[in-house]
Order: sequence, then C-alpha cells, then structure tokens
Amino acid sequence: MVTFVLVAASLVYRYEVKYLSINPDATITHRSFLGKTKTTSVTSINEYKYTSRTESLNSDIPDSPDNLWLWDNDGNNIASFSPQAFKEYSIGAHLCFRCINGRWADTADPNDMQAINKAIEHYPVITRYLSENPSMKGLARDTTNPTIN
Repeated sequence: MVTFVLVAASLVYRYEVKYLSINPDATITHRSFLGKTKTTSVTSINEYKYTSRTESLNSDIPDSPDNLWLWDNDGNNIASFSPQAFKEYSIGAHLCFRCINGRWADTADPNDMQAINKAIEHYPVITRYLSENPSMKGLARDTTNPTIN
C-alpha cells in the first residue's frame, strides 16, 4: 500500500510539474503529456495564470506554494510550476517584460537582457506584478495586445 501511494504521488508530481528548465536562448524545456521532453520558445507563451502563495494558503492544501501555469496558442500546457519553490523567476521576468513593453525581450539585445536580469535579481517585483496581474492571454509573438482574463 505504501509503495502504491509513493508511486502514485511521484506520477502526479511528474504530471503536474512539466517545467524542467529555461535556457539562455529564452526557450523552455518541458515535458509533454506523454512525458517526452520538448523545447519551446518563450515567445510561444500565449496565456498564463498565477496564484500567489497567499491565495494558495487559502486553499484546502496547507503550505502550498505559488503556482504559474503557461499555455500556448493551441491551449496546450507548456509548464506548470512554483516560481518560489523552484526559485525560478526568469520566466516571470519574461512575462512581465512582455506585458509592460508590448513585446517579448530580444535575447540578442543587451538592453533587453539587462532588464530581464535586473528583474530576476529583484524577484519580489516579479511576484508582485504577477499577483497584481494574475492572468493574461494574447501574449504569443503574433499578438500585440495582451488582455486580462
């Protein structure tokens, strides 16, 4: 019985945490539904939803961390993870940059990357922005005006 519970918990964790890494070229390595590793450009993110730690603490699960979900234009889940638990704020920095500047950061532009790195260093700004703007859609490269869900 204990083995069954441990195996089930690991499968749920594997299913829920699809994000594996963000790469220097602004791509996200993640797992597909069937577990295959895929790499997707940050610019393909069309929609996100963020719940802060405070909102999560009000849920039925005590001590649950914040959560960030990302979807592409087709509604496929690109990633779902806790920025605070993983101490991963670069995706949030790219999302904030996109929403504030109306375009994705250009990884070849030193000024854009300086803005991304500065945001990562001051990550509370990212979590505050995402908490104040908990969901947006219309972010993909071929769209110009993101909208609040």
